[in-house]
Amino acid sequence: MPQEVPPVVVATLSAGLLCHEFSSSWSTMLAYDAASTGYTLVPGGKIEMCAGPRIAETRSQIVDAFFADPQFEGAQWLLMIDSDMVFDMHLLERMMAVADPVHRPVLGALCFAGGRSMSPYPTIYEEVLSPEADGKPTFVGIRPVKDYPRDALVRVGATGGACLLVHRNVLAAMTAPWPQGFGTHQDGSKNPYPWFVEGLMTPDGEPIGEDIAFCRRLALLQVPIHVHTGIKVGHVKTYVLDEKVFDFHQALTAEQTVVTESPVVESPAKVHGDGPNRAERRRRAREGLKVGAS
Repeated sequence: MPQEVPPVVVATLSAGLLCHEFSSSWSTMLAYDAASTGYTLVPGGKIEMCAGPRIAETRSQIVDAFFADPQFEGAQWLLMIDSDMVFDMHLLERMMAVADPVHRPVLGALCFAGGRSMSPYPTIYEEVLSPEADGKPTFVGIRPVKDYPRDALVRVGATGGACLLVHRNVLAAMTAPWPQGFGTHQDGSKNPYPWFVEGLMTPDGEPIGEDIAFCRRLALLQVPIHVHTGIKVGHVKTYVLDEKVFDFHQALTAEQTVVTESPVVESPAKVHGDGPNRAERRRRAREGLKVGAS
């Protein structure tokens, strides 16, 4: 391998089953890299793990393997891709063309979440300051940015872990003792998961995903996080959730907000379709039981 090519380990985690779209993307990308750019570390250069109910634990085990396996000793970058993603053969090549160990040590591709119970949104998040108390914000939150610049490199407050490229130095820095890193807890005891963690909550009780928690830890260490919106990845659900689906929902929402006159709303809108909600269905069921009993 030429010395100027920084070696990469690519990793994926799944729940035990791989969709056809991902398997095809994964194998094609590795074959293309082997025949052309040669970023993937030889021999192997990949980690494949099955995820249990604690996804943060599996993500952390991937990082453990990245550091502990002797064959990965020379690798400078770790590219993590979830097994419900679909992408083209140039993904690794395009991400490595943008990444930089100092200025862009953490790089995400353009991915999307939502799509069933909520409208799709890009996993591009900006920081939001909470209302101030005693002249200071009580906490820093994040929110998705739907009006993102297209085909551009964007510095973000956080992004998802579905397709994320991270430099070795970043992961090593996170293992330093508290408070410069997360290798120990505040009381000095060892932290087995200095990278990904579950169970964190915002001050208002909202759960924080393990990938967002990872990014918030990086923010505390002043590590810059970027997303390149020109490197597009699809999210395989019962359909592929990608930028085209996102644009369709955005256009549909815009059309629904443009009305010639205000509609008359006689009752609150139902979240789950046009029928009665779950509580109302239960009440009707109980009333039916009472009628039948009489």
